[in-house]
Amino acid sequence: MALKASKLKVGDEHEEKVVDNLSSTQIVMYAGASGDYNPLHSDEVFTTKVAGYPSVFAHGMLTMGMTGRMLTNWVGDGRLTRYNASLEVPRQVAAEVALLKAMAVRYVMSDPARLAMQAEQRDLIAGLVARLMERPTLLDPAFRPVFAAASSYAARLRVVIDQVALLTDAQAVAWHRASA
Repeated sequence: MALKASKLKVGDEHEEKVVDNLSSTQIVMYAGASGDYNPLHSDEVFTTKVAGYPSVFAHGMLTMGMTGRMLTNWVGDGRLTRYNASLEVPRQVAAEVALLKAMAVRYVMSDPARLAMQAEQRDLIAGLVARLMERPTLLDPAFRPVFAAASSYAARLRVVIDQVALLTDAQAVAWHRASA
C-alpha cells in the first residue's frame, strides 16, 4: 500500500536495504553504462594507496538511483516525480575539483572559439525552449500532460526545461531544426 501524503511529516524517516552485497563487478558495469571510469570506483590499489580511501565506492548517481528506487517503493510507483539530495564531497577532492575547474576556465573556456560556440548553444537552447513553450505538442508524450496540468507560466517553463535537459547536444540541434 502506497504512503499517503497526508500521513507524511517533516522529519519522517524510512529505512530500506536497497542492495545486498554490491559487487565490484556491478560497480564496473555501472561505470560502463554511465561512462564514468573514475578509478575511485574500480581500482582498489589506486583508491586505497593513492587517494587514501578505505576502499572503492559506488558512483554518486548509482547511489541516487538506488535512493530513487527506495523512495518509489515507499511512496508508491508513479507517484515520485522529483527528489533532491546533496552529495558530500571530501575537502581534498573538492579542492582538486576547484583547481581543475579554474584551469579549465583559464585554458579552455576562455578561448574565443569556445566562447562563440557557447553563445550559439545558448541561443539554440533559448530558441528551443521558446518554441516548446509556444507548441507543447512537440514535447515528448510523457511531458505533455504535466505541461497541460501546470498552473502557472513558471510551472510550464519547468516542464519544458526538464524536457530540454534530457536531450543530448545532437538531439537538441535536431529538435531545434524540426521545430522551426
